[in-house]
Amino acid sequence: MDNHNFERLEIRKIISEKGFGFYDELGTKSKNLQYIAGEFMALNEDYVINNKNNIGTSTILNTGFTQNQKILLLELKKELK
Repeated sequence: MDNHNFERLEIRKIISEKGFGFYDELGTKSKNLQYIAGEFMALNEDYVINNKNNIGTSTILNTGFTQNQKILLLELKKELK
């Protein structure tokens, strides 16, 4: 496995672990929110790889999502109630 793939797998693991609690919480009302969250997480993986020294990168690595992504998903969850 080359370094790029290893780095991608490590980033995917971090995002998955950090974002799992929030991701899991979204599925209580509708699995569709989890599908959207999963897409965000996949896109965040690319973002982190391409923007290593960006403020958004540290947020993603600490929570799995950007703050705006979390806000959007929580607002959608409210609308589903």
